[in-house]
Amino acid sequence: MKLSTAIFMASALAAYVHSKPVKRSAAVDDVTVLNLALTLENLEAQFYQSGLKQYDEKAFAEAGLKPWVRGLFTQIAEHEGGARQLSHQCLERSGAAAMQI
Repeated sequence: MKLSTAIFMASALAAYVHSKPVKRSAAVDDVTVLNLALTLENLEAQFYQSGLKQYDEKAFAEAGLKPWVRGLFTQIAEHEGGARQLSHQCLERSGAAAMQI
């Protein structure tokens, strides 16, 4: 009986929270969102690049990982670089300056 009451209360709370309108701040615009995306892409790209620089194929093997795992990390790092370029291009096309890190 207690579990069903808890589920009911959680459902009621979720419905209440979901039904409240969210006021959007005027300070959040497309440029702000694109700069946030660019910042995240920069962090992700740096994470993968530094990890791949620090751990070579031998380190991956010693950790018990298959040889293809490092290749997957390399592929992800390249993808992050492409996403970073895309975010930067979107900012340039909008006429806005990218945030400098």
